[in-house]
Amino acid sequence: MKHWITKFAVATFILTVGGCGGWLGSKIQNKGYPLSIIERVNLTPVVKPGEAIMLAQHADRKDQCDVVVKRVIRTSSGQRMPVKQTFEEDFGPLGGDKYLLPIPTDPAATLGPAVMYSKAYSWCSWLDYIQPSEAESWTLNFSFAEDTVREDPPETFARIGVKSASVGKK
Repeated sequence: MKHWITKFAVATFILTVGGCGGWLGSKIQNKGYPLSIIERVNLTPVVKPGEAIMLAQHADRKDQCDVVVKRVIRTSSGQRMPVKQTFEEDFGPLGGDKYLLPIPTDPAATLGPAVMYSKAYSWCSWLDYIQPSEAESWTLNFSFAEDTVREDPPETFARIGVKSASVGKK
């Protein structure tokens, strides 16, 4: 009888480990970024320091997950300014979504050419808290000047409102 219980315990252990491994493998295989940007247009190629860069974005959401975009702005004089934003392209309707997104700038930025580097991450499952899903990385070239130059959004963004943002600094 003791021999039978040992075999049963070993078989149960192997099936449990195998089942958990298969489940974990399926979760890792399905891990992907829930949002893709179909169109992104910079409406402010010239920005006054302290005023927002305005982006028109058309996103395609495949899942409703937390999304964070980390950004840093670098000026031609060597300034490096992390952008702290507590709001991003997170929850919204599945499928296509168009919006205007304000991105804050530092009032102390020096005038001249600048580049904003951005990288997006998402958290759709507990596995993403171990290793977040990465989406695209992208750069945006613009200039800091005395006055902001704002272009009209493309016709495809007609009557689209500005997403409200909670902007803070660290």
